[in-house]
Amino acid sequence: MERVIGLLKASPIFCKLTGEQLGLVADHMRPCSLAAGQVLFEANEPGRSMYLVDSGHVQVYLAGEDGQRIVLNEFRSGATFGEMALLDGRPRSASAAAVEPSRLYELDRQDFLALAARRPVILFNTLADISNKLRLSSENVQELASALALANHQLRELDRLKSSFIGVISHEMRTPLANLHFSLTLLARYGLDHLTADQRQALAEAGRSLEQARTMIDNLITFAAFVSKQGVLSLEEVAFNDVIEEALLALRPLAGNKGLSLETKLAPALPAVQADHRRLVEAVHHLVQNGIKFTPAPGRVIVKSWADDQTLYFEVEDTGVGVPAEKLATLWEGFNQLNDPLRRGVEGLGLGLTLVRYVANAHGGDVWAESVVGQGSRFGFKLPLS
Repeated sequence: MERVIGLLKASPIFCKLTGEQLGLVADHMRPCSLAAGQVLFEANEPGRSMYLVDSGHVQVYLAGEDGQRIVLNEFRSGATFGEMALLDGRPRSASAAAVEPSRLYELDRQDFLALAARRPVILFNTLADISNKLRLSSENVQELASALALANHQLRELDRLKSSFIGVISHEMRTPLANLHFSLTLLARYGLDHLTADQRQALAEAGRSLEQARTMIDNLITFAAFVSKQGVLSLEEVAFNDVIEEALLALRPLAGNKGLSLETKLAPALPAVQADHRRLVEAVHHLVQNGIKFTPAPGRVIVKSWADDQTLYFEVEDTGVGVPAEKLATLWEGFNQLNDPLRRGVEGLGLGLTLVRYVANAHGGDVWAESVVGQGSRFGFKLPLS
């Protein structure tokens, strides 16, 4: 117990706690041992615990192309990592493994929250220390973002973006965003009675803006993961209209809140297609979301599906702002929205249509776009049935 308390006291995450509070946290720390090369957790696993290194050497990394690891950070005795799991149970954005035989102490999120419910001062002191650590992390993000901008400029003539850079930045940005989310949740739960009406409104707006930022980061991670795997698919027999309906579940409220009519014209007897169900849902989602995003109220977004003997077709028609003919071909390129003055006012990173193109191409299909400025657009993709 004294060893654990000593490690906690030296950690930047728990240094503000008193001796009694450190003892309470230490009571919830569980020891675990890792052999050299043993994986502690994988990317995309739900974050459940924070870890404190007693001895050994642990790496946090992304899986790059050709099985190469992109090392994000390394932790030795006295270091803590995985703090985001205490604040947010979202899937991990990176993996962790022992470089040599290592001994760790694990703090489970549910145990920490149960302790924090009994002793709120532990929660707030720990949160303050995490915030300070993440402030330093966010400064590193600015340097990484500059490196990505330079790399993207140099590689803009290539078809494939360097997804490893995107993955690193996405991983680093999720952590401070999770901290902000947790802080806003605490304010909403415990501090509303002490806020003015204007402050409560500002808090609600901050929550909405934060959720938009989290969505963009998730899209970056999805994009980087798909590109780094070079379009590897998990094929199965898919009922395409079911894919469309699944994707529309989250989009109907979005269209309704914006005052748009979201209609479907789906062929009733489409043949099944060999495809990756999850990737098709993502492609349909991004294409319909794109139509909703750029269609002002009152407007219409029409979702269509049909097939002939050899090909399955999907299209989204909208009555939105439209796109100049000379820009249609470049809309499928990554980050196009950032440089498009027609679209700059709408939130997003411009990766949705790029992901649609990658998914369609990975299935042996293709994409198309037609548009008239001020009248609307038609975006779609087609997949071979054989």
